[in-house]
Amino acid sequence: IQTLVADAGLVGADGKPLRINVSRLRKTFANRIFELLDGDLGSTAVALGSTPRVAGRNYMRPGERSSRNWQFMGEVLTQELLSRTIGATERTPTGRCTDPSNTTYSSTIADGAVCFSFLDCLRCRNYVV
Repeated sequence: IQTLVADAGLVGADGKPLRINVSRLRKTFANRIFELLDGDLGSTAVALGSTPRVAGRNYMRPGERSSRNWQFMGEVLTQELLSRTIGATERTPTGRCTDPSNTTYSSTIADGAVCFSFLDCLRCRNYVV
């Protein structure tokens, strides 16, 4: 490991040679196992020695496809909000918020304001498809 770090010139935030250990590699390991198992969170959790809930919350990162899809959704939603044509395109989700002033994530919103945290919609209890 020390040879790899030296040959690649890997340094930490402090400018010193990077210290690589198992805990630093755990998320990489988890995501690679998840990818190899075609998205099987249960088996990935077993490989990590944790529960699916812990593995999903602490180790999984969104893939490239997920990031592109979220970016697309954000761009389309922004365009539709600005042009007042929300829901007009076929690729826009047909879900709605049952109470935009009182959402799961409204604690970060000023009193009486409407939630625009669309990245949290799919996890919110008020989002209905």
